[in-house]
Amino acid sequence: MKRLLFLLLLAAIGFSACKEEPVPIPDFSSGERRVLIEELTGIQCAVCPKGTRELLRLQDIFGKDSLIIVSIHAASGFTSPISNPPSQNNFTTAQALELGTLLGSADGFPAAAINRKQVDPGSPSLMVTPFTSWAGIIGAEFQKSYGLDLLLENHYEPATRQLDMKITLGANNALPGENRLTILITQDSIVDPQKDGTEIVPAYIHRHVMRGIVTATAGDPIPEALNKGTVVEKNYSFTLPADWVAEHCSVVAYVHHGPVPDREVLQAIEKHVVE
Repeated sequence: MKRLLFLLLLAAIGFSACKEEPVPIPDFSSGERRVLIEELTGIQCAVCPKGTRELLRLQDIFGKDSLIIVSIHAASGFTSPISNPPSQNNFTTAQALELGTLLGSADGFPAAAINRKQVDPGSPSLMVTPFTSWAGIIGAEFQKSYGLDLLLENHYEPATRQLDMKITLGANNALPGENRLTILITQDSIVDPQKDGTEIVPAYIHRHVMRGIVTATAGDPIPEALNKGTVVEKNYSFTLPADWVAEHCSVVAYVHHGPVPDREVLQAIEKHVVE
């Protein structure tokens, strides 16, 4: 009898150990349309703060989680440091200039790319528009079907300043052609001089400053075919420089077309490095 009970106990343990656990499936049901703004700015650009204030106003209207802003210090002719009072930061990095070049030249500033929508089909490399047209374009972009959703998980280790990022893509529709993933880091609430109108503001609060790009500037190609129902996971790691305030940093990830026929942004997401 004891032997029978022992065998039954072993069988129960074996059955429990071999029991198949359900595989968690990412929940994209709470997804929503998000619009990416890539603003071209510069600390010597006297009218650029006007554009920044307009974007913050629009963000209050459309929602901070829905309207994602990246400020790129690449406004041609307006990026040199301020001498009095002296600039403490250099926001115009090689990556910022490279990203600014990718978006195309602007006729004037403030200027921004909205989901990298082409300004003129005859000039596919030009994606930046003046701030007077932003509200209308943004509103139209929120009405479009995006066909894709993103999940973003960040894990930051303060001791090593290593940031691990997991991006999960879920295709709601088939998305043929070349698709790419761009990931970058922004930092908010940086206090440094800025020209604003006719004066220099010594303690200007710089918002959504693009600090670094984790992927290639033009985005990393996504080799997987994004068919309807496809789920793709990507993992990246990045070490935050010592002078970046992690508590004010965010990860911005977006999926977009490759260079042909356009660079349209399909979906974007933003998460704080430290929640």
